[in-house]
Amino acid sequence: MKKCFLAAVIGFTGLVSANVPEIKSDVSEVEDSQTIHLFKRIKIDETITDTHGTQWHIYGWVDVSISWSGPKINHYDVHMTGGGYHYHFQGKVVREELKDGTIRNTIDGSLTDEDSGTEVAIDSNIKTLLYQLNENVIRNNPE
Repeated sequence: MKKCFLAAVIGFTGLVSANVPEIKSDVSEVEDSQTIHLFKRIKIDETITDTHGTQWHIYGWVDVSISWSGPKINHYDVHMTGGGYHYHFQGKVVREELKDGTIRNTIDGSLTDEDSGTEVAIDSNIKTLLYQLNENVIRNNPE
């Protein structure tokens, strides 16, 4: 049983890092629960087409933690260029499956227009881009 569990953990960490050539890993211990968490920084560099047909180049980082309960996407720090805009998003994109099977996506973060330096509202088009980016990260880095 212990050998199977160890093999599963080793296989799991191999799958998570299989598609990620540049990874920094740190191991830290949480004092309260003494649970070991592995933190990874995954490089993002991809092109996504929005609902209006505009292609966006999205690049930067996503921080992921891995614990006994599985991987968790913690924080995005990405630049988004497309349609004459250059935005910088910092925050979380959370994908939650509800009991009835539906998916609820929420965004908790800020979007800055890099040209003007001002914070802008995250409209439905940008939300769709961030949701798609989040799906790609989940799909390319399976549990």
